[in-house]
Amino acid sequence: MAEADAFAVAASQPEMKEAYDEAGITAERVQAMVKKAWDKTFYRRHADGVWYDSEIAAGTVPQIDIEVAAWSDEFFELVRRYPELRRYLSVADNLVVVIDGKTVRITP
Repeated sequence: MAEADAFAVAASQPEMKEAYDEAGITAERVQAMVKKAWDKTFYRRHADGVWYDSEIAAGTVPQIDIEVAAWSDEFFELVRRYPELRRYLSVADNLVVVIDGKTVRITP
């Protein structure tokens, strides 16, 4: 699903559209804050610039189970252990994703 489609989905939810309208957030700004990768949606938090899996409640600080630097040996080991992780790497190299019940943080 393209980023524009992700916005359309978010904007189609009345409570989301109302919140965006009240905050004066434009479609372009939402597209810059929301990305869809395979079966997951990610939201960029302005506070830290990190992309968070939508499974993580907005405004919360998740407990990180695994943290690795992108493209490190540990990163490639993690990708071998969780091959589905490859699906989400198109979002960014600074993201927090829930995989197999574990919260994984990838740092640049």
